[in-house]
Amino acid sequence: MPSNYVFEPVTLGTIALPSHPLMSGVSTFAGSSVPCHDGPIAPAATLVASLSNGRPLVATREPSAGRTALLGFYPPHLWDGSTDGARLMANALVWAAGCE
Repeated sequence: MPSNYVFEPVTLGTIALPSHPLMSGVSTFAGSSVPCHDGPIAPAATLVASLSNGRPLVATREPSAGRTALLGFYPPHLWDGSTDGARLMANALVWAAGCE
């Protein structure tokens, strides 16, 4: 769990791993005051996508037992609902459960 969040207007930034299952069907993310994860991702985690402010939007980690997905924003009402935040959350649940 991240220790701090900052509230900023953001959009989807750089997608480091566009073919990652968490990004399936995700092409937009935006909000005028989105609480963003403020800090580095965990050691051994993989950055999947960033926000326009450079902070992590999606990161994953696969320890020996299970999978973890970090979504660097608070759900569900603080982003523009016409963008793909809900799809991103659904993808994260499916991927973390190993159901993809």
